[in-house]
Amino acid sequence: MDRIGGNTAQKSSLTADYTAFSKATKRTAPLDPFREYLGLEPQQGFRPYDDDARLIEGLANEELSKLDPSSQHRRKTIQGTASAQRKFSGWLRTEGRESIASRIHGNNKQQRSLDADYRAYGEAKGKSGVTLKKLRQYVQVLEANRALGVPAPQQRAGSDSTSIPTWMRDLPTPRPKVSGRR
Repeated sequence: MDRIGGNTAQKSSLTADYTAFSKATKRTAPLDPFREYLGLEPQQGFRPYDDDARLIEGLANEELSKLDPSSQHRRKTIQGTASAQRKFSGWLRTEGRESIASRIHGNNKQQRSLDADYRAYGEAKGKSGVTLKKLRQYVQVLEANRALGVPAPQQRAGSDSTSIPTWMRDLPTPRPKVSGRR
């Protein structure tokens, strides 16, 4: 079922399936969930950590939701960056290293080890399009919102507390403020 590089009819069929998937799920998707939707096996080679995939998907969906519908170039850039970040996460998993989500806002040692892995990935794979700056900012926003009691955005309809990334579930709950003290 390799329709990506197939003939015109195959490409049209793939486009129709992707459109149906997008309408049915109300979101764009990484390639593996799209392959699963089509009844195909996920691509072998890289598989990002689940927490990383949710974090990356959340940021990409947030950025895509703010786009003007005519911004095709920016849309492709966001999707390409998300794909590169998932590949980086898959590489981390393959290499037996910790996830992005577990270290992106960890202590200094964890952040340094993530930055070192980022450099090692660049050396191993060449220019990759991976950037961690926006992921770090996105995590800061999520953490600030959580501290204010704002729920995290849901990535999938009907998701439950098990879909909340481990690093978010482990954040301390803010103490209620005692009124009358200044």
